[in-house]
Amino acid sequence: MDKRLHDLEGQISRKADKILKDEKAVLDKVKEVFEKGLWVKDGDWSTSDIEWLNQHSFLTAKPVVYLVNISEEEYAKK
Repeated sequence: MDKRLHDLEGQISRKADKILKDEKAVLDKVKEVFEKGLWVKDGDWSTSDIEWLNQHSFLTAKPVVYLVNISEEEYAKK
């Protein structure tokens, strides 16, 4: 992500493209979420932000499933 942000800054400085600015804004939000120690899926995202997030496929944007290998008796005891 840092490399992509660096590349976007260079491209934006050469030409003012709204699409590049939108992508950079979303990646800046992602960076803030990471700095808070949160996962991407826990951030507040608009519909257009989600389109950009889907292009980058962040692992922390994926749903999480926790599997526990215990017996039914242990589960009943909690």
